[in-house]
Amino acid sequence: RRAQERQEVGHWLDVLDVRPRDAEFPIDSLSGGNQQKVMLARALRLEPSLLVLDEPTQGVDVGAQSQIRRHIREAVEHGLSVLVCSSSSEELAEMCDRVVVLVEGREAIELTAPMEVDEITAATLRSFEEQAS
Repeated sequence: RRAQERQEVGHWLDVLDVRPRDAEFPIDSLSGGNQQKVMLARALRLEPSLLVLDEPTQGVDVGAQSQIRRHIREAVEHGLSVLVCSSSSEELAEMCDRVVVLVEGREAIELTAPMEVDEITAATLRSFEEQAS
């Protein structure tokens, strides 16, 4: 089974463009973007029907953000449902069909695609201002 395991790991390292492509390389020695890609591969290889992602591209470089978002969109195109929790209006606008803004754990506003970054940001600020009043 070790050979099969190496083959599967190699496949996912290739699919998600993890560098270096060394299955034995310690994950904590990888860049933040590559660590995120490894974690995404770990989840995707299980073929879940729902994937919950909390800040999937936080703290990674722009190139890795783009790759991670692309892989998530591809998984969605293949039938995966994804719930993204993010503080990035850009990320939400790019990846989501629907955005629900929560204020103190309650739904404050819901937006549906197509959405612009500025629309999400403005709706979020309005929601917090209304809550503060």
